Amino acid sequence: LSSVGTDGETRTWDVSPTGSPSLGAIRVASGNPFILDFSPDGGEVAVSTWGGTLEYHATVDGDLVTAVDGIATGPGVYPVFSDDWRSVAWVGADGNAVLSGLRSNTHRNGLPPCTNPRALDTHGEVVVLDGLWLCLEAGAPAGADLRSRVVDVDSGDELLDLGERVVFRAAFNPGGAFEADRYLAVNIDPDGLEIYDTVDWDLIFELRALTTMIRFDPTGRYLVAGTLDGRAIVVDLVAVVAGRSAKDSLVMDAVVASGGVPGVAVTSQGVVATAAFDSSFIRLWNMHTGDQIAELRTGLDGSSPPQLNFDPEGTYLLYPDRNLMLRKYYLDPDRLLALAAERTTRALTD
Repeated sequence: LSSVGTDGETRTWDVSPTGSPSLGAIRVASGNPFILDFSPDGGEVAVSTWGGTLEYHATVDGDLVTAVDGIATGPGVYPVFSDDWRSVAWVGADGNAVLSGLRSNTHRNGLPPCTNPRALDTHGEVVVLDGLWLCLEAGAPAGADLRSRVVDVDSGDELLDLGERVVFRAAFNPGGAFEADRYLAVNIDPDGLEIYDTVDWDLIFELRALTTMIRFDPTGRYLVAGTLDGRAIVVDLVAVVAGRSAKDSLVMDAVVASGGVPGVAVTSQGVVATAAFDSSFIRLWNMHTGDQIAELRTGLDGSSPPQLNFDPEGTYLLYPDRNLMLRKYYLDPDRLLALAAERTTRALTD
C-alpha cells in the first residue's frame, strides 16, 4: 500500500495478510465441503466434498496436501477415519466399501458387499458397518446380508450383531477418561442412541431419541448428539459406567433449534457447537449450564447445514461456508483481537 502524506512524502506499507493463514479460510477445490476430520495434531483436516473427492488440507495455510477421487457422496455416505489417522474407510463411486491406508488407494482389506462403514477404532482394527442404508438406496442383491454389525478387520470375525437396523453414526471413545475404544456409541434407527462396552459387547446405555450426528469430546468422557426435534444432548459416560440412569447421565438436554440439528461438535472445555436445518446460524453453548455463548452468521440459508468440528485443542471451530470455503472461528476473544490488530494499517479510534 502506497500513500502520499500531507507533507508530500510517499510512504509504503506491507499490508499483505501475513496473519490470514491463522485466521484463515481454506478453499476446497472439488465441491462443497461436507464432513470434516482433524489429524491428531490438528495440523491437517480431511474434507469430504460433494464432488466425490476426499481432500487433505494443511490447517495453518489452507494448502491442499493431496486428494483422493472416486468416493461416493451423499448425506448417508462419507469417509470415516481411525483416530491415529492411518486408516480410512469409505464407499467408492462403484458402491463397494473399502478400507485403505490414509491418502492412498491401497486397500488394507475388502469389506462385505452392501455395507457402509460408520466408524473405525483408534488403529483401524475394528469397523462398524451399516448393512441397510446402501441396500435400501440401491436395492439389495440376492442373498445380501442386511445386518448392521461390528467386525474385526484382519480376521473378518463378527464382534457384535446390531440386527437389521440402520446405523446412521457411530463413534468409539478416545483415550482419556477411559481406555481408548472401550466404549462404542451408535445412533441407530429406530431405537435411538446406544452405548456398548466393547469388552463383552454389553449394551450399557439406551436413549430413545431421533439423534443425528454424535461425537465424543477429546477426553472421551462426554458424548454429544443432535436430534431431529431440535435438541442438543450431552451424555456423561462416567455416569453411565457408574450405573446411573439414562436421565441422570444427561449433562445437557436442551432445545437449541426449531428444526433438526445435524451438526454438532464439542471441546474438552465443555463448549458445544450446533447447526440446524432451519437456521443459517451456528450456535455455541456451555454444556454445563445450557447458556448460549455465541451465535455465528454463516451466510448459509439453512437448507444445507454445515458439519462442524473443533480442532483437537479446542481453540477454534472449523465449518463450511458458501463458495467452497471453510471458515475458522476462534473461541478466545484475545486471539480475535490480536488477529484484528495484525490487519490494521493505522491506530484505531475510540
